[in-house]
Amino acid sequence: MPTFGNASVKDGTFEIEGLVGGHIFRPANLPKGYALKAVRFNGEDVTDRGVEFKAGEDVSGLEIELTSTVQTVMGTVADGASQPVKDYTVVMFAEDQQKWALPQNRWMASARPDQDGRYRVTNLPPGHYYAIAVDYVAQGEWQDPEWLARAAKKATAFTLDEGANKTLDLKLSGG
Repeated sequence: MPTFGNASVKDGTFEIEGLVGGHIFRPANLPKGYALKAVRFNGEDVTDRGVEFKAGEDVSGLEIELTSTVQTVMGTVADGASQPVKDYTVVMFAEDQQKWALPQNRWMASARPDQDGRYRVTNLPPGHYYAIAVDYVAQGEWQDPEWLARAAKKATAFTLDEGANKTLDLKLSGG
């Protein structure tokens, strides 16, 4: 069963006690092939901004929608001479700059190649993205809005439709 913090899902419902302050909900331990689609509070989409809770408040009306329709982006990376590269990092991030600094950001991902030199990303929601392949980026640096602004100038733009399996072969960027 999926868990949400200290809560377990039972009969399609969950209960979490002691929430105070702002919280963004991200389910963990989902069954393979499932992803977060939306979080709504009283019908309003709060997936990326979360909900503010007051001490002692009894709250209902929080819905977490999962989907088995997931998107996959996969591909290879080549150097300037069109030769395959097997050591790189691919970074994908939303075209919308307002999404670059969201907490618990689901609009960006990074991937390293497998033993065959192919990368795979399966955790992005549908939307418009940039993708860039670099030989090195320091841990966490690719989440910095300043790094993303520089990377966007060299990145490949693409659209990820709901349920798409997209192949995106990239050229290695100078970083």
